[in-house]
Amino acid sequence: MENNKKQILVVSTVSPLSEGLGKWTLKNNMHEIKYAHSEEQAIELCNRQPFELVVLDHSGNESGFRKLYAVLPILCEQVTILPYHGEAETALDKKLGELNNLRKMER
Repeated sequence: MENNKKQILVVSTVSPLSEGLGKWTLKNNMHEIKYAHSEEQAIELCNRQPFELVVLDHSGNESGFRKLYAVLPILCEQVTILPYHGEAETALDKKLGELNNLRKMER
């Protein structure tokens, strides 16, 4: 059986995850979600497997993920980077829906 789940990487230096992001990941059983707790760990995971979406949790992150914004598009050309700034899970769902619609229109 083929795995059609979207591969998502959530990068957060905050533990536990922000409330909205935590709820979003728990209810998202339609996607395969992996977690990284540092930019270096995220880069390592992206070297091992392609991700369609990378969610960067900016809440509590001082660096702003500059390294990931530069490196991820090179490692995985098809990756979409979604910044998360502490919004509710419904707002995150809406952002993801808008991104999916935009990707469909680009094809």
